[in-house]
Amino acid sequence: MTITTVKLQESGYLVNGSMSVPIAEGNRHYQEVQEWISEGNTPEPEFTQAEIDANAQGQINQEALTYLTSTDWQLRRHSDEQLAGSAPSLSNEEITELLRLRQEARDSIK
Repeated sequence: MTITTVKLQESGYLVNGSMSVPIAEGNRHYQEVQEWISEGNTPEPEFTQAEIDANAQGQINQEALTYLTSTDWQLRRHSDEQLAGSAPSLSNEEITELLRLRQEARDSIK
């Protein structure tokens, strides 16, 4: 096997972007990776910084969307109560804070 790239994984190596090689002394592919390393090559980290950043932003996006979805009913209820002329369930300060937090969540989505 010709090795062109090796990435570290939790339980071994990812060789040439497609083959997972476990850390197992008896495994011939593991031995080839060890030879590749002994020749002065260095395995890359499992994820690049760009991949780590993209995963982190994806998590932020998901949390923001979950928050927006979970608070949407509060705004609809408040609006419906105002239109019906009944006392709103949220104070003006609470609505202001809710709107601020929802804007913050929208701003965090990329």
